[in-house]
Amino acid sequence: MKTKKQRITKLLLPLFALILLGVVGIGYFVVKPKIQEIRKFEEVKELTEKTSDPAYAQHGSQERNDVRKRLCLLTARPAKEREEAIAVIRDFLDKPTVEIEYSCSDAFYSLDEDRLIPAKSETYIVGFDYFLVNPATNHIVEYGEPGGTWGYREDGSRWFSERKQVDYTKRYSQKELEEIATKFIQDNLSPLGITEFGRYQLESQTKDGTSYLFRWLLDGCSYAKDCKFFELVYSAGGDLVRYDSNLEGEGGRVTSP
Repeated sequence: MKTKKQRITKLLLPLFALILLGVVGIGYFVVKPKIQEIRKFEEVKELTEKTSDPAYAQHGSQERNDVRKRLCLLTARPAKEREEAIAVIRDFLDKPTVEIEYSCSDAFYSLDEDRLIPAKSETYIVGFDYFLVNPATNHIVEYGEPGGTWGYREDGSRWFSERKQVDYTKRYSQKELEEIATKFIQDNLSPLGITEFGRYQLESQTKDGTSYLFRWLLDGCSYAKDCKFFELVYSAGGDLVRYDSNLEGEGGRVTSP
């Protein structure tokens, strides 16, 4: 006949086993993400070291492209977080359903410092245009068209990539474009991360009467590297050509796989 102690022990054993299983399970789910991060870190380091190999360094080579694509994937923010940046771009364009492609971020692995340098910007592509977004705030810090590419055909003639058509017809005066640019900024203060708009003073410049630069500088500040500013470039035909700012520090750079 089993004693009372034996019966209690028999009843408690499954409970202890269940508790132990729970502890092990929780530990697994806590440790697993850290293990994945370590593996990702090691792969980024390995791929970065590969880029110093001449076989991978040649621009346009399949090996280089494969390495770049993998690095872009490994250093990207989670898709759910990038959706917030995409929503900001759609708001800026006032096109809630426009297709937006994530290209890459400028995060990189520093072999000298043996660490991953966080991204200052992410590049998104919409048609012929690019957007640089600060991943820390999801604010747009730069907008424009990447420089075109070109090369040589087998017969020796040059080829050029297709470019966006910009209307440089002298349709608007500088004063009219200034009003257009100012309204555009006022309508996009949130996606551009602009606060205290009234503290900025507008300066205007033109180039051959075909394009106009409208730059807002912090009141009492002259144009310099350490001066806060944001600026727009418009064509004489009324097309927005470029936006740039340093409101959130030194800007990033356009990156692609």
